[in-house]
Amino acid sequence: MNFEEAKVQSEKLNSAHNKAATALKEYQLSLGYVAGQPVSDSIRSLPEWQKLRKASDKAFAELRTFNAWYVKEFKKELREERTKSKSEGTYGR
Repeated sequence: MNFEEAKVQSEKLNSAHNKAATALKEYQLSLGYVAGQPVSDSIRSLPEWQKLRKASDKAFAELRTFNAWYVKEFKKELREERTKSKSEGTYGR
């Protein structure tokens, strides 16, 4: 896998994780969950919540595993990309 392919894979995994995490948060909020508070046992016991949590955990684990490899394998390319975007004033956008 070259850098461009890895970059696309990284974006896909980030998107999948964000989608799963957002679905879980929205479901919790629809049940009256207050952000910043622990999720109640009554919510945790619901099969739908467990399904969404499992999907979110799986997406995060895949992203974490990929990123561990990605940042080591393409250290030089990532550094060059950050330096270029900083000099162009687009870093962090």
